[in-house]
Amino acid sequence: MNKQKEHRAHPRFKCEVPVVILRDEPMILSSTLMMNYSKGGGAYFEDSDPLKAGDYIMIKLKKTSAPDRVGLNTWDYRPAEVCWCRQIEEGDDRRFGCGVRYINEG
Repeated sequence: MNKQKEHRAHPRFKCEVPVVILRDEPMILSSTLMMNYSKGGGAYFEDSDPLKAGDYIMIKLKKTSAPDRVGLNTWDYRPAEVCWCRQIEEGDDRRFGCGVRYINEG
C-alpha cells in the first residue's frame, strides 16, 4: 500500500465536537461536528451546505459535557479561512467535508 505523505505542519486530533459555523455573506449559522482539530493549524468539519475556498468563517464551540482531550476549551470562537470543500459521496445525505486554517493564530 502506498501511503501519501502528510503535508500538515501540526498534528491533527480526532474528535467529534459540536460547533456552530457562522458564514458572513449571506449571514448563515449552521450546527455541525468538528471531526478533527489541530492546536496550531486548522480543523475539518462536515456540513450540509458547501463553502468556497477563500471564504472566511467563525467557528464557535457549543458547550458540551464531553471531556476536553485536545485543548478545545481554551477558546470560545476562532476565525478561519476555508482551504477546501468537497462533497462526500456516501448514502443519500448531501454533506460536504471542509478543511479550514485558523487566522491570527498566536
